[in-house]
Amino acid sequence: MFLVGATQKVLKNLDIKAVPFREGMEEGEMDRWHVNSFKIGRYTCLTMMNDLTLYCVTIVGVKKKDFLNFQELLVQHVRESLIAEEIDPEIINSYLEKGKEMIITNTNNRSTLGYLKEVILSIQYDYPLGRDIAAADIKEINHYNNRFIYLRSSGYPINLMKEQLEKM
Repeated sequence: MFLVGATQKVLKNLDIKAVPFREGMEEGEMDRWHVNSFKIGRYTCLTMMNDLTLYCVTIVGVKKKDFLNFQELLVQHVRESLIAEEIDPEIINSYLEKGKEMIITNTNNRSTLGYLKEVILSIQYDYPLGRDIAAADIKEINHYNNRFIYLRSSGYPINLMKEQLEKM
């Protein structure tokens, strides 16, 4: 089961109340994600980040109808991003089996939210007017964003994600 900490912006778009977070809800740290919504020009974007590895996935051009299938949207884009990183599809499928069940909760990790904000600022810097974001290669954006070394991490998020997936 994935535990997704959603910001107030995301909860407003989902039009749901979050399950209050409490310690012990999660099964493992690899199953915890945080997601934030932001706009570039007229496009709504989502960025989600894994709490343990700081691996992030960005989704561009999210519409109101996409929020109706929020769970499938997140799992699909995580799958596509991991496949683009040339991770074994069997490992990806076994990990994403947990994503069939998802609990949307409020955010609980301020440091992950800070790193998530850094990724969003980086994307907004690269696409200041928003015109180019629709034509941008999202795989390239995700590839680039997962090659930062953050203060809390001990390596690149993509390498940490690969290590954790291989341990499963």
